[in-house]
Amino acid sequence: MATSLTARDILTMTSEDLRKYVSDLGQDPKNMIKTDMQTWLLEKVPPSEAASAVETPTTPSFLSKLSPEMQLQYYLKKEEQEREFELTKLKLEAEERERERERERERERDKAREAEERDRARQAELTLELKRLELISRLKM
Repeated sequence: MATSLTARDILTMTSEDLRKYVSDLGQDPKNMIKTDMQTWLLEKVPPSEAASAVETPTTPSFLSKLSPEMQLQYYLKKEEQEREFELTKLKLEAEERERERERERERERDKAREAEERDRARQAELTLELKRLELISRLKM
């Protein structure tokens, strides 16, 4: 019965539901408070993938030896460094997007130049053809 339970189920159950599950599993819930029953049931339930994927932050061992003010300073500095890192990361991403836009503009300019060169070459061919036809018509007169 406990195998169909999830940690979320256990943590959201009423005391009455918890008593029922605990007694169904052979434990007497008579002298247990709600948190005791939840703890007992949580030990019986296999960990879910979601629960095992949760990363629990670790506190550096040296931090516990510092005064609360120093710990606060440590965490504030750490948050500032994380913000700076994120800001730098965002700036780099923005610069990369700008470089990509510039490369795209350059490709468009290249295409326009190529089209212009084709147009000039075609115009030159047409001019030559027109002159050839004029020459032929003069010779026939």
